Amino acid sequence: MAERPTARLLEALEWLPTWLTRRLGLPDPGRRAPEDPAQDRALIARALAFLFLGGATIGVLWVRMPHEPDTNETVAVAMIAAAYVVGVLLIVGFDRLPMLALKASVTAATLVITGALLANHENGSLFVFFYFWATVYAFSFFSLRQALAQTALVGVAFGFVLIVQRDIWQEEVARWILTIGTTLAAGLLVRFLTGALRHRSLHDPLTGLANRRLYLEALDEALERAHEDQRAGSVAVLFLDLDGFKYVNDSLGHHVGDGLLEAVAERLQETARPEDLSARFGGDEFALLCRDVSKEDDALAIGRRINEALAAGFQIGEHELRVSASVGVALSGRLGADSGTLVRDADAAMYSAKARGRARCELFGQSLRGRMVERLKTENELRPALERDQFEVHYQPIVSLESQRIVGVEA
Repeated sequence: MAERPTARLLEALEWLPTWLTRRLGLPDPGRRAPEDPAQDRALIARALAFLFLGGATIGVLWVRMPHEPDTNETVAVAMIAAAYVVGVLLIVGFDRLPMLALKASVTAATLVITGALLANHENGSLFVFFYFWATVYAFSFFSLRQALAQTALVGVAFGFVLIVQRDIWQEEVARWILTIGTTLAAGLLVRFLTGALRHRSLHDPLTGLANRRLYLEALDEALERAHEDQRAGSVAVLFLDLDGFKYVNDSLGHHVGDGLLEAVAERLQETARPEDLSARFGGDEFALLCRDVSKEDDALAIGRRINEALAAGFQIGEHELRVSASVGVALSGRLGADSGTLVRDADAAMYSAKARGRARCELFGQSLRGRMVERLKTENELRPALERDQFEVHYQPIVSLESQRIVGVEA
């Protein structure tokens, strides 16, 4: 199989230091970028640096080309130099700058663009387009309130340019309305698209529930909040696996199975409390995040309520289906519990519920932990024993009751 060009490029650039590869935007296998672009400092810094460095480079080309004699070249060169400085600062020091500085750079870009417009006089109309890009970046990375504030700032700045240079700009009001309206419309479109893409990346496409990644993020936040507020209750993780779902898929087809999963997801949301988060981890595995749970019995009651709701059955097309769920529960009561540990414990409790007859709810406790540790210990002892030939085989005869003769043995 031919090696991919991207892999060859990464191998060729392995000698580069990590700090430089991050600033160049090269893929880093050891680093997972934040799901939300508003939290990705490297991405924000590179995008804004592109705005400054691109505008400064165009400014250099413009200065070297023939232009009107009334252009203030001193101011133009100062704006170009300022843009280069800010662009380099963003790339080199984005991980040391506070987020407020990254957000303020959009305001700085607006001021630099305004200066360039005033300095370049009528030939500087090209720089109006950079108002557009600065505002689109604000809509992409910052809150809606900040993005609208940036649009208002651009409107004031461009209006100031039109007033100061009203002798050369014609149809000032129409030009101002067209520019600001287009900028606002493009920014809202970008915000809608980024919001839609983020929703798709954090939700299950079949059921619309949160996916594993969003669930774990919410669980981390809930645990942190519970740790900070001692008056808050525990955080409960409920892990569900549908009993016998494979038989539905195998006998009736995947389209019926998908319909059943959608119906179960809807029933799960109806049963959960308004503040709970429902998620689908994959296949027929679901999870429920319950905040502020007072005691273990409350968490178990939620699990039993889920099974009672599922017992009502589902009408999927022409098929009437009845399913149950094995539910495992884990609480954050003990110290040091993190999201990974809670999900693992709830998963173990779910398998215990399955082993003890299904359609039931099991709480992960010390007894279950003891059984898990003992089983792990036994497995760890069995593997080297097999390799070292430390097993001793004993045979037990199988006797026919009719003839009283040995007809076989079992080991």
